[in-house]
Amino acid sequence: MTRWYMDALAGVYGHQGKYAQAQALFRESLKAKPDSPEILNDLAWYLVSPPDPRQRRPQEALQLARRAVKGAPEAAAYYNSLGLAEYRNGLWDEAVATLHKSAEMSKGSEPLDFLFLAMAHWARGDKAEAEQYFKRGVDGASKREANNWELRMFWAEAAERLGKPGPPGRDFPSSR
Repeated sequence: MTRWYMDALAGVYGHQGKYAQAQALFRESLKAKPDSPEILNDLAWYLVSPPDPRQRRPQEALQLARRAVKGAPEAAAYYNSLGLAEYRNGLWDEAVATLHKSAEMSKGSEPLDFLFLAMAHWARGDKAEAEQYFKRGVDGASKREANNWELRMFWAEAAERLGKPGPPGRDFPSSR
């Protein structure tokens, strides 16, 4: 299976809420290329991003994301995945530092950095900082494609965490 096809199929699975199937695709690819930062990051993402917490594997994702960043330290998206993995593992300070690096590397263009920063700051008790990052994330998310279900899903998660209004509509996978 080509890398493009696998990524596309994993994306379809994710959109359908079939994270286990997406994870299986990346696990299979990782057998062939165990040190590929791209595959390590993709698997880490699908282990840490399901909407249903019972489907998440944050400890495994953390190890994979760290390996991905080590293998490709210039990839901002890998820091974003690592930051989410750190957040999901309760490593608030590490998540904040990593997500700041991701935001700096992507020149502030990735709303997920700010939504994850909002949740990490909120978790460590920095409510005012959390609200500022939430606003920045929502501003960025609002300018993006309206049908980006994954962005909307994380926007809704951050909104729920901070007690704020979420995105209009709910067209992302539900917990399964």
